[in-house]
Amino acid sequence: MSWDGALSSVLSFVAIVIGIVLAALALRQSGQIARGQATQETESYLSGRMQGLVEHARETMLESQTILDLTNPLMGELLSAPEGDRDAINERRSAVVGALSRLQVHVELLRIYAITMPAVGRNDSSARTALADLMDEGAWLYSEAMHLSILAFEESPLDDVDLSDNESVIGELLNGSLVNLPRRLLSDLDGKDPNDVPFFSEPGSPWPAIYSRREDVLRRGVVREGSGPRDSLTEAAASSLAHTSERYQGFLMAVLRQWNSLRLDKTTHPTSQAGR
Repeated sequence: MSWDGALSSVLSFVAIVIGIVLAALALRQSGQIARGQATQETESYLSGRMQGLVEHARETMLESQTILDLTNPLMGELLSAPEGDRDAINERRSAVVGALSRLQVHVELLRIYAITMPAVGRNDSSARTALADLMDEGAWLYSEAMHLSILAFEESPLDDVDLSDNESVIGELLNGSLVNLPRRLLSDLDGKDPNDVPFFSEPGSPWPAIYSRREDVLRRGVVREGSGPRDSLTEAAASSLAHTSERYQGFLMAVLRQWNSLRLDKTTHPTSQAGR
């Protein structure tokens, strides 16, 4: 073999090696670009979902506050609302009915956020708990708004409730709200047919636990010892709705914190979505 032939073979080999190295570098760079694009898409998706939930919650709280403002006896006194004015009463009732319908839709749509909530990897119990709490509180938000509306506009208010007895007041508030709970939102009924749930006194019924937890919420946050006298059950129901709205906002913040933590984690460890 001549020197020219040997040199040509060496140069060909070097060219092949260089080509392989350049191809490997290009493939690596392409992979980095693809991962960067996937991270940006995940970041954009999570940011959009968080913003969507914030907007949804804003509308939910707006309808709840509208109902509270239109039915709270203390607000009526503050605004010097005319008593016995049938036109004004009918106008308020119509506004409340509209707000109740919108509020029901808003809280029911929380299930959509639950189903499509991004996964947090293998250990997502905190995120699931936060979302379950938000859905539970959304259910109570609607049911308490409904109960308050009924009390505010009923022609013959209950007069057999001892307003000085906290346990009696708690019982009336709970019994009035329990019947209107959106069952599909309750974490206790997750995985069960909401239309085929054992009654309160039946074996395996989730209602005693639900009732007991809500008693504690009312006892600690609404009907506390030394919280002062009440003029009516409607006033107590208004206080309960206001407290539930605050709890709803607190659980919303917990969900957003979990999602924000997920968003930061996704920038380096993308995962798939999972639903409830």
